[in-house]
Amino acid sequence: MRKKYRSKAEVIEDIRFLERSLSRLTESFRLEKDEALAADDMSLLRLREREKNHYGPEVRRLLSDLRGLRHRLKTVQGLSSAIFDNLNRLESNMKDAGAKFTGTVNRLCRYGLQGDSQCTE
Repeated sequence: MRKKYRSKAEVIEDIRFLERSLSRLTESFRLEKDEALAADDMSLLRLREREKNHYGPEVRRLLSDLRGLRHRLKTVQGLSSAIFDNLNRLESNMKDAGAKFTGTVNRLCRYGLQGDSQCTE
């Protein structure tokens, strides 16, 4: 992410970077989830650890980058309200993705490992 923006094009480029990063993260989670469902219960435990150690922190990093971008936009002239609407939508999508990662893993562990407390710690 840039420290200072000089043009609207640079802002749009960084917004697109964040969108692509979120898209890749969501797709990666979907693939890992599908693999875990096709395998054994230990795969669900590994998915839970990946969510705690990779997906959750990565979503928080993306949210932090987005908030930093929004803060730095004060120095750029001529930005339309559509850019700020796009940032709000992207922030909402990031929060939804984080909740989906956690909720999906917890739900899968609850139903995949009946009576096993390791997955829901």
